[in-house]
Amino acid sequence: MSLLRDALALYEITGDKAYVKKAEKIAWYLSTWMMHFTVEYPEDCLISKLGYDTFGSTSVSTPHQALDQYALRDVLSFLKLYEITGFAQWKERAVAFWCNTCQGISDGTLFLNKRLRPAGAQDEAVFHTRWGRHTTKPFSPSQWLPAWPCAFRLENLRALQDWSILDEGLNHIEGKLR
Repeated sequence: MSLLRDALALYEITGDKAYVKKAEKIAWYLSTWMMHFTVEYPEDCLISKLGYDTFGSTSVSTPHQALDQYALRDVLSFLKLYEITGFAQWKERAVAFWCNTCQGISDGTLFLNKRLRPAGAQDEAVFHTRWGRHTTKPFSPSQWLPAWPCAFRLENLRALQDWSILDEGLNHIEGKLR
């Protein structure tokens, strides 16, 4: 994601379209970590009860056992890439990242695993597989409430002058498979 931000910054400084092409290649690479579908989990598991949707989430790698909010760092870059190229896919991905990473934020009344979550708290990750964690049930949040997801979210809101692109959510995907 640093390479994506740097390529976009170099384009803004130099006006050289070659940096846009490089930014798009980086964005395609980052998109390989994105879940492009919704997984149906067992009804009795915690993430089903929370209504967690995998669409738009990202993982460190294909076999990684957790989905996290790290794509929040890419929202602004993907929106910038959309602004420069006009290709709707970059906006759609940015909004999908945003919508996915806004799941499971406590309003101060969220009670999970016998614990009340403070307002604004969000688990660092969601374990979406059956492997890798022997101390945690499969299909559950991580139980770690770090500040970085909130900080990344606030960075997006601070940088965007108009939040309506995020408010509308993703209700259409251009060129989707039927």
